[in-house]
Amino acid sequence: MPASSSGADHAINYKTEDFVEATKAATNGAGANVILDMVGGDYIDRNYDAAAVEGRIGPDRVSLRRAQGHVNFAKLMVKRLHHTGSTLRPAAIADKAAMVAAIEAKVMPLLRERRIKP
Repeated sequence: MPASSSGADHAINYKTEDFVEATKAATNGAGANVILDMVGGDYIDRNYDAAAVEGRIGPDRVSLRRAQGHVNFAKLMVKRLHHTGSTLRPAAIADKAAMVAAIEAKVMPLLRERRIKP
């Protein structure tokens, strides 16, 4: 899909398109530098296929499909991928408050000034 008013260069409907092939096509075969995976499960291995060498993959919360999945460590090592995980649920209230304050101070002004768009 072409660029849109939302600021996206490309959008992929994973229900109607093969997101690995579409990602490769959109990046001239290089793959995505950053993948935010909110699904997990059987998408993990496909994310590794769609990722660029030294790409970063991370969930922003507990996976929607399931918390467990197959990981091909050969792909992870060959591409030198960085796969991280985090969740705010067990974080201390003080840590969560510090994150909110940092977002308010550093990110919200950029959104209000329309220098960045979600």
